Amino acid sequence: MRTDQGGLFEFGIFRLDATERRLLREGHPVSLTPKAFHTLVLLVENRGHVLRKDELIRSFRSLDGTRCYPVFWSKLFTNCSRRHRG
Repeated sequence: MRTDQGGLFEFGIFRLDATERRLLREGHPVSLTPKAFHTLVLLVENRGHVLRKDELIRSFRSLDGTRCYPVFWSKLFTNCSRRHRG
C-alpha cells in the first residue's frame, strides 16, 4: 500500500482520499454509504493492527452519538468467526 500525505492511500486498483471522502476504482468513483466509507478509512488507517470490536463501535459513537453499530458488522463478525473455527 502506498501512502501519500494528506490522507491519500493507494492499494491495488483503488485510490482512497480520506480527506475528500472519495474512493476510486481504476479512476472511477465508487459509491459507499457514509458508515461503509468510515469503516474502510478506519481499517486502512489502522492497517497492520487488529481492531477490536469495541474500538470499531467507539469510532462510530463519535460519528453520530448512537450506541448501536451497523448490522453488517454483526454479520461480518459472525461470518469471520465461523470461517476461523473451520
